[in-house]
Order: sequence, then C-alpha cells, then structure tokens
Amino acid sequence: MKRILLIIALLTGGLLANAQQRLGSTPEQIKSLTPEWTGERSADGRPRVSDQLLERLKKLTIEEAWEKLKTKGYVNQYEGDWQILHSDSVMTGRVVTAQYMPARPDLKNVITAAGKAEGRSQAGGQNLWPIDILVNGDVYVADSYGKIADGTLMGSSLSSSVAGHTKRGVIFNGSIRDVAEVAEIKNFNAWVKGMDPSVIAQMQLTSINQPIRIGHVTVLPGDVVLANKYGTIFIPSHLVEDLVIDGEFQAVHDQFERYMLLQAKYSTGQIHGTWTPEIKKVFLDWLDHYTGKLPMSKPDLDKYLKANGYK
Repeated sequence: MKRILLIIALLTGGLLANAQQRLGSTPEQIKSLTPEWTGERSADGRPRVSDQLLERLKKLTIEEAWEKLKTKGYVNQYEGDWQILHSDSVMTGRVVTAQYMPARPDLKNVITAAGKAEGRSQAGGQNLWPIDILVNGDVYVADSYGKIADGTLMGSSLSSSVAGHTKRGVIFNGSIRDVAEVAEIKNFNAWVKGMDPSVIAQMQLTSINQPIRIGHVTVLPGDVVLANKYGTIFIPSHLVEDLVIDGEFQAVHDQFERYMLLQAKYSTGQIHGTWTPEIKKVFLDWLDHYTGKLPMSKPDLDKYLKANGYK
C-alpha cells in the first residue's frame, strides 16, 4: 500500500509540474520545434550551426539568401525598415527569442512564479532574463510589439552585458535607450524599430525561446540571422549550409560569366542563359585553372557540381 501511495504521489507531482506555466522552452520542446536539424545542439536544445558557417554567411547578400529560401518554400523570412546602430557592419548568429506584451497584473504574477521556478534571477526586471542565457555567437531577438516610448528593452548597461556574452547584438521589434553610450560599446550592434530616452514601463516578458513574430517573419529559437544595412533575413538552421554553399558557388559562377562575356566567344544569351554541355566543360576547365581563392573547400565544390549536373 505504501508503495502504491508513493507511485501516486510521484505521478501527481509530475502532472502538476508539467501543468505549471513555463516561461522558457525546455530542450525537448526546442528539439520538437526544429526536427529537421540533425547536427549539434546547444545545451538548451537549440540547433548549433557552426561558427565557420556563420562567418561564411556574412559574405552573402540578402537577395542570395532570400532567393534560395524562396525555392524551398520559405517566403516570409525577410524583415526590413530598421534603425541600425552601425549600418556598415554585418551580423550573423544563432537566435535566442523573447516575447514581450503589455503588462497585466495577473499574468505578470504567473510569469514571475514561472521564472522563479525555473531559477531565474529575482533581482532586477524580467528583461534581464533572456540576457542571462546568452552565449557567444547568439543574437538576442525580441518582439516587443513595436513599442517605442516606454518600450526600451535595454540601455548601455544591458547592451554591455549582451556584448560580453555574445560578441554580437540584438534585433528588436521595439526600442533601445542610451544610444550615444551604446554606440561606443565594442562587439555590439542593434537593429531596432526606434530609439527613445524613456525607461521600459508597462511591459512584461511572456516567453523565452519560443516562436515569435518579427514583422513579416516567424522566428524560431536556433534560427540563424543574417543582418546588414539592407535588412534582416532569418534562416531555418537546417538550410544554412546549403544556402551558404549555393551562394558561394553563385559568386564563382558569376565571375566566370563576366570573364566569358569579356572574351566575346559566345553570345550573351549563351553565357547568361542555360549553359550547353560545351560551356559547362569550359567552366570546369576554368575552375581547374582557377588562380584565386575559392570561397568553399574543393570537396564541397565537387559535391555541389555533381549534385547540380555540372559533372
């Protein structure tokens, strides 16, 4: 009888724990959101696209990334109309998401209890909680419903913390403050909808590492973002490697096109259109004698050529 009562108690406790409102996704929940990723994951369950791929991604244009995603059926991945702290730089990274909503006392109590149960710091505001989990290579992406005045998710202190944790920056459907000081912080950039001197007020955090909306885009934890002065594009983790190699190949392809057009051996239509087997052979010979530095490894290039009918 004691054993039966113990089992009932354990089952009841487990059900209550599962029923309790969570603020942050568990690793299992994140894995269920990103089942097409088969590579390494971070401790929190997010897909961990390699640092090497993040660096190579910086060389792609927004258009190259957008076109590749469109062919895969991902047509809602781009968001523009940003105010950018340093518009001359490019940022890539692994996304950590957060959702904010207008303050509501009863829900705030629930979220506060959830944060406490999950071991989140009770000192300071809830807008510190997403920052506490950031690691190098992360980009903090938050939807604060476009609130500018009284919607400043961070100023110079929290921006310094983000820079220290990630060496990256933030993307906010909202605003920041202390802009003059923030602009001086090394290893930090921001894509935001506005800048304002006010302090965050009448807002509350409602989720961490769950799906959020940034303008026209649904963003998942572990997505990879490419952000530059032309906008932001959010890439599903399982598509990053193919997208990078495809973009790198396209750069080499375009270089060959320009070279051949200058030779005037073939018509513009022959070079700029669908290649004949003869032109493909010329291209492969050109690659064999290529004197520049290829953007991808030779094995990656050979794999791509075979997969796309060049060999």
